[in-house]
Amino acid sequence: MVKQHEIFFSFEKNLKNNIATYSKLIELYHTLNTLEQQKIILDLSNITFLSANLLALLGCCVDSTMTKRNHKIALRNLHPKIKAVMQKNGFNRYFTWDNLDDKYHNTMNYDIFESTTEHLVDFDVTFC
Repeated sequence: MVKQHEIFFSFEKNLKNNIATYSKLIELYHTLNTLEQQKIILDLSNITFLSANLLALLGCCVDSTMTKRNHKIALRNLHPKIKAVMQKNGFNRYFTWDNLDDKYHNTMNYDIFESTTEHLVDFDVTFC
């Protein structure tokens, strides 16, 4: 059995739709995919804003590495508003947080699709 060490990964600034954020998420993905069976702590101390669409990319990093690399991933210093969005849209599936009701329907559900040919119909778009 491999001994787990704690690996800290920090985000220095808000996660917006820009090159710096995409580069940081790519760095996270590569970091997670070069390790096996680690406890990864994502430090979000400096994050007060996270573009909602970036949860899909963050989720890709988390989901892929938790299942393929057997990592344990935790978030540290998560802003309460960001946590609330994650609890409303389903991103909290990776953590032991309760769900929150999205009573104003202002979040988009976080879903995972399998990339098999059986599920291509989920992505089928017909143009007129």
